[in-house]
Amino acid sequence: MKRWRFPIFLTLLVAGGLLVNAWAYLGEAHVDRKQLNSFPKQIESWQQVGGDEHFDERTMAVLRASDYLLRNYRTDDGRVLNFYVGYYASQRDGATITAP
Repeated sequence: MKRWRFPIFLTLLVAGGLLVNAWAYLGEAHVDRKQLNSFPKQIESWQQVGGDEHFDERTMAVLRASDYLLRNYRTDDGRVLNFYVGYYASQRDGATITAP
């Protein structure tokens, strides 16, 4: 049995390496989703104030989000909320600001 350990281990190691490389080349799954700008303009007492905000080109060059939403909301009693959410179609393009 001892003489079979190394060939079995080597076979499993090569198969695992092939599996990992194949997974890397297959790419990421495409997710069907709505654009973030379809997020509700009113949520209970919170109402959007103004239009959607946009980052400048320098910020976008660093952020590299595939889609994002930046909005201001306000309630009737004057409370203000700045809301940002970013979507990254891929986590493989390198380090991103909010990558897990």
